[in-house]
Parts: sequence; structure tokens; C-alpha cells
Amino acid sequence: MSFQYGDTNKAAKRRVVIFGGGVAGALLSKQLSRKANVTLVDPLDYFEVPMAAPRNLVKPGFAERSILPFASALPEVEHIHAKLVELRPDGGLVEDRDG
Repeated sequence: MSFQYGDTNKAAKRRVVIFGGGVAGALLSKQLSRKANVTLVDPLDYFEVPMAAPRNLVKPGFAERSILPFASALPEVEHIHAKLVELRPDGGLVEDRDG
């Protein structure tokens, strides 16, 4: 399915919402942002590289490099600070920090 803007014949980008900014959500957001308008819903401001956890225990200074803010890691992705409460056929119900 594609959409057109007037006479320009340029297809509009699709809109995609991804719930969760873990490994899969962050990678999927990055990939899809090339061809779609992506919104990432996650209560955190950052992506934490889980594979770095063992090294963080023995080299605490390494931990700073294993946390990547969504704003810098995914600049083309809109980030909403919220968590998915209920997934419905027509979309998701989210709850922000204020409830």
C-alpha cells in the first residue's frame, strides 16, 4: 500500500509504532526508519546493550559505553516515554510516566 502527495508521484512513508526498545525493538526501529516514519514506545531514554553486562562487572568504566541514548542512537525515530499496557487489534494502550 502506498500513498501519493498530489502530483509529485512520491510515495508517502508508512507509519510504524514499535513497543519496546530492547535489542529487537531498537534494531527494527533503525532498519524501518529508512523507509517509514517510526515511533518507538519505551519507558527508558536509552538502549542498554545486554551482552555487555558481564564485562561491566569486571570493568565498570565500560558500562558507560554500553548505554546508548535513543536520541543519539536512533535520531530518525520518534521516541515516546511510555510502556505498553495492553495490545489491541486497533493499536496499543500505553501509559506514560504520570500514569
